[in-house]
Amino acid sequence: MKTKSPYHVLIFAALSLFVLAACRSTTQGIVLQPTITPTPLSTPLPALATMIPPGDEENPLRLMIRPARPLAIAETAVSEFETLIREESGLNIDVILVERYADALAALCDSTFGPVSAAWLDGVAVVAAEAQACGSPTLQVQREGREGLAGGLAGLIVSNSELGLGSPAALGDRTFCRLGFDDFYSWFVPSLVMQANDVNPLRDLESVIDFDDIPSMLTAVADGECAAAGIPDGALDEFDREIGDARENIAVLETTVEFPYDILVYPLEVPLGTRIALDDAFIAIANDAERADVLADILAQDDIVRFDEENISDFRAFIDSTDLDLSQLGE
Repeated sequence: MKTKSPYHVLIFAALSLFVLAACRSTTQGIVLQPTITPTPLSTPLPALATMIPPGDEENPLRLMIRPARPLAIAETAVSEFETLIREESGLNIDVILVERYADALAALCDSTFGPVSAAWLDGVAVVAAEAQACGSPTLQVQREGREGLAGGLAGLIVSNSELGLGSPAALGDRTFCRLGFDDFYSWFVPSLVMQANDVNPLRDLESVIDFDDIPSMLTAVADGECAAAGIPDGALDEFDREIGDARENIAVLETTVEFPYDILVYPLEVPLGTRIALDDAFIAIANDAERADVLADILAQDDIVRFDEENISDFRAFIDSTDLDLSQLGE
């Protein structure tokens, strides 16, 4: 048998590759042409509205105040006071006078969802504001007292000395006298004292009698018409002449802690810079004899100072002892 030479094998392999390549070129399918995809371009998002800070020209900061002076006097001072604040701080404020501290507290706590409002509050409303996480205090009003400037005033519970009452806990089933249901020192303060001594002023008293003024109420206590009454500290001396000899029949049953004068509280929505500017403006105006009278027509301050937590620590402890539901205040 004759064997093929290597040259014949190489020629045969080359011809085979040529035939396969030719067959493949005739049977190739349709080739899709690539399309050009445009490169996506970034589209800028619409600009977000910038919140106008309270105190700006276009967004006045509301300042809620329960005036210490008669409403008619306070109303005449509001416009000039707003101008003084603008000149001193550059802030635009809108003073709103309210009848109750509870109304000022409600506006303060509504700052998250409604207009932003700072508020001058009494001690009870300040403790309630902090309990409800509505704001923090920065300034406090001071007034002249028997021992100089003070940040608050205590109350007295006085009783008929012949009764020999040992404490406010003995007021149950007795007659209590007051100036009215909405008077602070003759009813609100005594009510808290009674609650702290387990006496419910709405249920446990025998009766409540209203009087037109402090001297007539104190005379009624001395005469035995009332077992006890509430007055601000210093009232016995202030009305000593009107009471006369009847004072001998009046005993001091309880002296309360000092109830703080007005305290300025800001909600979280007020920027720190705005707080500082407004605080500084209040202090500057209060220390300027020519301008302080305008502010005094509203706040009746003799001075305004930085708030010090220590100044109301005893008051906080007293409020805690009354079991007062602070979550309900301002609603």
